[in-house]
Amino acid sequence: MDNVNELMAERDYPVLATKGLVVFPHNEVNIEAGRVFSKRAIRVSGEQFSNLIIVIPQLNPRNDEVALDKLSPIGTVAKIKTVRRYENGVVKAVVMGLYRVKIESLYQEEGVFYSKCSMISLQKLRQPI
Repeated sequence: MDNVNELMAERDYPVLATKGLVVFPHNEVNIEAGRVFSKRAIRVSGEQFSNLIIVIPQLNPRNDEVALDKLSPIGTVAKIKTVRRYENGVVKAVVMGLYRVKIESLYQEEGVFYSKCSMISLQKLRQPI
């Protein structure tokens, strides 16, 4: 990702909201998606976004509602490495976390959630509380 800032400035990216799972940069994670909007986000990511997706953990993993105030304000842009679709409708994706982002906005279009976000530098993450 040489031109990370250019990538982020170009467009909003599809969102994969996770329940109890946080993806960190440089970590490879298996994600199981069963909700319709999650499976659509994975498909759209592969078709239109070079397999880039924003993974955002839900604040309450028991809640199925996805809204800006129900998600963490911090997510991770990830690259989908592999996708497997199973007969029971579940989609399993292996993603590699690339970098952390602050979620600026969230909206839904054609059954897929999208987010505008801004990169977070490592210095901001390491500041003392």
